Amino acid sequence: MHISDVFTPGDTPDVTYVERNRGQKESELKLQINKKSYIASITGPSKSGKSALVDKVVEQNGGQVSEKITINGKQIRSERDLWSGILDGLNRPTEKSITTTDSESGEVTGSLGVNLGGFTADVGATTGESSSDEVSLIFQRSVLNYVNNQMDNSGNVLIFVDDAHYIPEDIHQSIAENIKMAFEYGLNFCFAYIPFRSDDLTKANNDLQTRTQHIELSDWSPGELKRIADIGFDELNISVSADLKEHFSRESVRSPYLMQELCYRFCAINDIYNKCENEVKFSPSERDIKEILRDTADSLKYPTAHGIISGDTRGRSDKQFNFVDGTEGDRYVALMRGVAANPPKSSFEMSEIKKRIDEQCETKGPEPGNIIQDVKRVSKWMNESDEDDLLFDYSDSKIEMIDPSLVFHLRWSRTTDFEPELSR
Repeated sequence: MHISDVFTPGDTPDVTYVERNRGQKESELKLQINKKSYIASITGPSKSGKSALVDKVVEQNGGQVSEKITINGKQIRSERDLWSGILDGLNRPTEKSITTTDSESGEVTGSLGVNLGGFTADVGATTGESSSDEVSLIFQRSVLNYVNNQMDNSGNVLIFVDDAHYIPEDIHQSIAENIKMAFEYGLNFCFAYIPFRSDDLTKANNDLQTRTQHIELSDWSPGELKRIADIGFDELNISVSADLKEHFSRESVRSPYLMQELCYRFCAINDIYNKCENEVKFSPSERDIKEILRDTADSLKYPTAHGIISGDTRGRSDKQFNFVDGTEGDRYVALMRGVAANPPKSSFEMSEIKKRIDEQCETKGPEPGNIIQDVKRVSKWMNESDEDDLLFDYSDSKIEMIDPSLVFHLRWSRTTDFEPELSR
């Protein structure tokens, strides 16, 4: 067995899939997908296994789901994006022809058609709708025609909208209305959100809100993360020290993705790519463990974070702070150091981040009011960056590090050079 079959960062695990709370969440989702019609909402921290949960339950109950179509919320910027995403998932559109609409007269100057396995919707009449609206309408009708006429009665189609919190707020109502229509025609939906932006989409429509069943995933505990290592290393016939598993589980910032990545990298560094014929024992030193953490952190790229630390993103602040490791930096560097300090975590009350920042400074750190303003500025810079993911947010007097990998990167990257001691 190859290590990529055992440790699967970024993919749904098979060998190292861990059922938490005695499979309670799997049972809750299974209850929903065994219904003829359902809308489910899964809320949990970023990279906490929401999509893996859906994949595993669908796999175990394949007879109930004839097709699962995954659409990422980042891809939805209009109604058309929703419908075209569903069509792409169904692999049904075989022909598309789109012409423009005269902006002054509102007349369609050509025709638009989508061939859908024998069903073709065409528009050639004068209309006041924009060509974009026209395309959306055609895609919508094509999906609903197919669902209404050809859907296999032995199963159902599940539309899984991952990272639904990325759908822009200004289109929530229109997207929710379209989802309601698709649901009434027989499509089923499951949405995945991060906690403090949960159910934003379904809340935009009262009917959807009342029909949605909610499943909440908590942070992973170090013990649950260690189960990934226990199962995987046993499968590969590797014996590792308890210290290594303990440090990996704590430094993973409660993320199964990071735990999978660290275990995979440990095997690769030690030239273990396949199951060992005879048991191999490893007892790495703390220095060796830190090198693995550094190598993993360096493989993650967060240019906006580095721009804020270096001053390239926003210029340097006049006031400089002396830090306990002998270095110095401005208030934004102090903020990042507070985030990267021990113990590793991704959510902070304002009083807590103030304390962590003060512990990094030789003398008094930034004032609480200034920290709040700095947090808001950094949140704005990072969320308006060219990077794909939300990274850093401020909500209800809390700092939320949306991506736990960013916390890990700040802690251990050789570029940031914030390196703390191993968490105990």
